[in-house]
Amino acid sequence: MRTQFQNATHRRVEVADVTGRTLAAVFKIVEEDFNVDLTHGYDWGWDSAHVELADWKAVKRRVGRREPTSEELDARFAEVLSQRWKQYQRAQMEKGRSA
Repeated sequence: MRTQFQNATHRRVEVADVTGRTLAAVFKIVEEDFNVDLTHGYDWGWDSAHVELADWKAVKRRVGRREPTSEELDARFAEVLSQRWKQYQRAQMEKGRSA
């Protein structure tokens, strides 16, 4: 069995069922390890390769139809993955010091 999904370029892509199950397992691990609330297309039974932040509609209302700015994306990263954001910031500072 194959599942269709729409990728970021809005092009339909088919994945084998085993790939969909693998992606679903990875998404669940990420959700647990990073303490992020995700919605899994695999649970819908027809879009196994789909994953989205559970609160994406609230963010969409904030930015509307336009592309989010770099600052908005940074803020969202910090909001959703605060510990990883801090690690990223530290790495960027150290990179700047060593340059």
